[in-house]
Amino acid sequence: MITSKKLLQLSWKQKLSIVTIATIIGLSLLASSSIIGLNNVNNSVIKQNHTHEYKQLSLTFVNNLLHLELLSNKITQDNASDFIKNVEKLVETSNLIENKSKNLKYNDLEKISKKLPELSKAYLNLQKKWIKNRDTLGFTPSNGQLLTLSTAAKDLLKVSFSNIEAPINNIIVTQKGYLSSKSNEAETIIFKDLETLNAVVKDLSWEENEIGLTIKKYGNIFAETQQLVSIERKISNEIQPIFAELNTLISEQNSFLDNSVIKQVAVDADIARSTAIKLITSAVVVVASIVFISLMTIARQLNIQLKDMQLFSKQAAEGNFSQQLSINSNEKDEFTQLRKASNHMSNGISHLISKVVNGNGDLLDIKTELEKAVKQLSAVGEEVEQKTQQSTVATQQISIAVNDVANRSSDVNETIQDTSKSVQVNGEIINNCVQSMSSIVTLSENTHKEVSKLTQSSSKMLGIIDVINGLADQTNLLALNAAIESARAGEAGRGFSVVADEVRALAQKTVNATSSIGDIIKGFNDQSKTMGRLMEDGIKLASSGQKNANDAMSSFQHIDKSIQKVMSEMDQIVVAVEEISYNTNDIVAQIEHISEQSDSTKNTRMTLEKHTNKLSTQAETLRQLTSRFKLSDNR
Repeated sequence: MITSKKLLQLSWKQKLSIVTIATIIGLSLLASSSIIGLNNVNNSVIKQNHTHEYKQLSLTFVNNLLHLELLSNKITQDNASDFIKNVEKLVETSNLIENKSKNLKYNDLEKISKKLPELSKAYLNLQKKWIKNRDTLGFTPSNGQLLTLSTAAKDLLKVSFSNIEAPINNIIVTQKGYLSSKSNEAETIIFKDLETLNAVVKDLSWEENEIGLTIKKYGNIFAETQQLVSIERKISNEIQPIFAELNTLISEQNSFLDNSVIKQVAVDADIARSTAIKLITSAVVVVASIVFISLMTIARQLNIQLKDMQLFSKQAAEGNFSQQLSINSNEKDEFTQLRKASNHMSNGISHLISKVVNGNGDLLDIKTELEKAVKQLSAVGEEVEQKTQQSTVATQQISIAVNDVANRSSDVNETIQDTSKSVQVNGEIINNCVQSMSSIVTLSENTHKEVSKLTQSSSKMLGIIDVINGLADQTNLLALNAAIESARAGEAGRGFSVVADEVRALAQKTVNATSSIGDIIKGFNDQSKTMGRLMEDGIKLASSGQKNANDAMSSFQHIDKSIQKVMSEMDQIVVAVEEISYNTNDIVAQIEHISEQSDSTKNTRMTLEKHTNKLSTQAETLRQLTSRFKLSDNR
């Protein structure tokens, strides 16, 4: 048999499930009551909306009807189609009113709303007939049948004469008023005047002439016009009662809405609202009571359990693992299971901490050994780092010096190459100078020979001048003798004396000319001798210059050979220096690599020192932390 104690031995999951089910049931009741209340309120709101929509449609219908009444007096050919569209909208509104009245579910309202579409359609059909008839008749005197009547009246005036002038004028005047009023009195007057005209035509037998035919034509046109006016008057008479009935129906409908429907809907809405509030309030009170009692009971029990767990956790946080939680007999209770798990955890942590305390001493010993190894590694690393830095600096200086030597050797090699080219060019120039000096020597020798020949020719010319001077002296002597002989001859020799004077004068001029030529030839001869001496000196200098040029040519050839040899040696030096530079760069790279490795070793050492310090700190912290723990005796 199950006892009541066993029934109370439920798990917290089961207890919470029972409370949850009870809460769900209560919330379901609350939701159901809320739904019922809200549904009633919603129905009343929907009914209010339908009433409001119906009222709006009714007002729209009234406004359209009044608007049509205003437009009916201002219908023209241009706005006739718009007027018909407005009437069609009125019919559509009446159909909507009929449909909406079904939602309100009021029989009287439905009866009224059923009549509205019928009357609206009849009103539409009559308006269409009226507009069609008016389109034939004419909306103004300037179109349709009225225009035809006006034209016929003008034709009637054309055939007027004294016997028929009075009735015709009366017809014209009456017709002007008739076109706007379309009254029966105007029709009677015009028909009476037409009878008078027809009687005159008949008395005068003018039926077939122009006057008779014109009067007859006017009578026929006016009869047709009067028929169309009668149709319009008939349609208007039919429209008026329909329009009045529509106004009456819509007024009755609005009065019924205001006095019955709207008031009843407002009362129903208030009743639904108050009923929903009462129902929801009752459900809230019942459900809240059940949930409050259940939760208070559970909260009290939870508070007791949580206080025990809080005290146990506080002692564990302070390092006291020697206490144990009490355990009840309810195995289904989650807190009982949690107490067992907490006790087991406390025993496990106590056992673990005891091992940590024991291992902490070993950890301190390892820390001491690591510190020694790190110090030794630090000393060795610092020494290697110092040596590596010194080697790196020296090798970098050597590399810089070798690179500088290589650059300077390359510059010297380029300079020697430029010098070799200059020596070759200057050798060619000196060679050309030697050849030119040889040509100068040969030319000077040939010039000296020609000057010698010129000197010989000057000597010959002096001999010829001496001969001429001798001839001049002899001519002068002969002229003198001739003058003497002519003087002896007297008058007979006077002419010969004149000739002798002229010959003597000519001889004197010849002597003077030869004297001048002789002076010139002597000066030329002296210059030729001077030129000959200068040419001899030039030949000696040219020979000396040619010898010096040959010596310079030999020296330049010797220099060129020496430069070529130096260039060969410099090429070998450059190659050697480049090889040294390459090897030095390789050594520098290796040393930099060693330096990087040394830096890496240094970083590793520093990291190891950091971790060692951290390990030391952690070991000390762990020692301090474990020193405060109180452990159970069953470890």
